Amino acid sequence: MGYLWFWCALLAVEAVPENRVSFRLELRALPAGLRLAREPQALVLQRDGVPVHRLPLPAIPKKAQRKDDHAVLALGAHGLWILRLSPEGRLVVVARHRFPKPVDGFFFEANRVVPTTGGKPFPLHPLPPKIRPPAQPTPSRETDIWPVEDRLRELTGQDFHRMLDWPERATLAPPVSTRPKVFLETNFLQTLGLPSTTVQHNPGHLIELFLRVGYHLTPRHVLGLSFAFGYGDYEYHDLGGGEHTYRMGEYANPLYFFYRYSMDTHPVEVQLEPVVAEVEDSRTDENNIILGIRVGAAWVRRNGPMRFGVEVRLDLFLKFVQPSVSLIYGINF
Repeated sequence: MGYLWFWCALLAVEAVPENRVSFRLELRALPAGLRLAREPQALVLQRDGVPVHRLPLPAIPKKAQRKDDHAVLALGAHGLWILRLSPEGRLVVVARHRFPKPVDGFFFEANRVVPTTGGKPFPLHPLPPKIRPPAQPTPSRETDIWPVEDRLRELTGQDFHRMLDWPERATLAPPVSTRPKVFLETNFLQTLGLPSTTVQHNPGHLIELFLRVGYHLTPRHVLGLSFAFGYGDYEYHDLGGGEHTYRMGEYANPLYFFYRYSMDTHPVEVQLEPVVAEVEDSRTDENNIILGIRVGAAWVRRNGPMRFGVEVRLDLFLKFVQPSVSLIYGINF
């Protein structure tokens, strides 16, 4: 009785894959940071949330699915498209397969993809022999359509290769650096204070260390917390001359809050944060705390975890205006 059930099970087995159309995929792991998004009639490749390549499609896919570093699309009458997400951040069309009937789906078997129409795979049939059409006299080029051979012969090599690459690749500018959703950065600043607009003073040198935790609300806008440690101060001289001076230092962020705007196509960041400083008047030897706002613009480059740049800052207080230029050395996580 057991043998009877065994033979019945063999007869009920689905047809072997050799009896239906399937295509092999050379799968690899998806490169880090890449992500595939879909628009109604286009695919968008993103790196760390920033679009780097957009591929227009001839129709809205009936079905689309990513498998490792490949993406497969069922495009109805346009057939089955197989794409690869390259490590360079591009969508490469590996193959386009057309069939007599529209492709409305597919499924995977290990590393092979099987297209379907009406929910069923396409059966394998031998291709009919190619029949060459009878030779036709070349029509007049003034009134009739040129034969395909003549039109291809008239194309330049550049136009021909561009036709082979259809649809044309729409290349977007790459992001200026990797922008994680949440980051921790340390900035070691060597700051040079410049003459102020309200008092006269000699340029001074200040060493500062910043520890910032930021969160990207969008790829451009950042909110975060900032902790500053500084050593050194600046000495201001009275405009009227004499020995009267102001000593200004002990800069800090009283609210530990900062806002940053990062440009997409340039490595430029604009930052806004509150600031307090301690001012000592040589006439009274008193220390006063003054509140202001700091506006900074930085040119920053990131190389792996390292962060280098130049920052121009303007500290605006009620009686003082403090411009400064800083060199940035930091680590970004």
